[in-house]
Amino acid sequence: MRYLLVWIGFVSISILLPDPAAFADDWIRVRWVDDGDTIVLTDGRRVRYLGINAPEIAHQRYGQKAEPLGYEALAFNRHLVMGKRIRLELDQETHDGYGRLLAYVHV
Repeated sequence: MRYLLVWIGFVSISILLPDPAAFADDWIRVRWVDDGDTIVLTDGRRVRYLGINAPEIAHQRYGQKAEPLGYEALAFNRHLVMGKRIRLELDQETHDGYGRLLAYVHV
C-alpha cells in the first residue's frame, strides 16, 4: 500500500492508496457529509473514515464548539465525496462507540 500526503492550508491529510485488488465490488453513493471525517450513504449508513481525524465543527445538540479549521475540513470533504460513488474497505474494527461504520473510503 502507498500513502499520499496532501497539504491544505495548515492541515495535512494522509490518503491511503491501496492495491486496486483490495477494493470492495459494491459501489454506493454519498448522500450527505456530516463533517471532515464522517459521511452518510444513500442507504442511511453513517461512515467514519479510518486513518483521518479531522477537526470538529460545532454541534449544538452536544454543546460542542467548532475547532479551528473544522469547517474547512467539512468543505474539503464535501468537495471530495458529496454525491459521488464510493467503495468501502473495512478493517478489523468495524464500528465505533457512536455506531458509525469505520472504513477506508475510496472514490
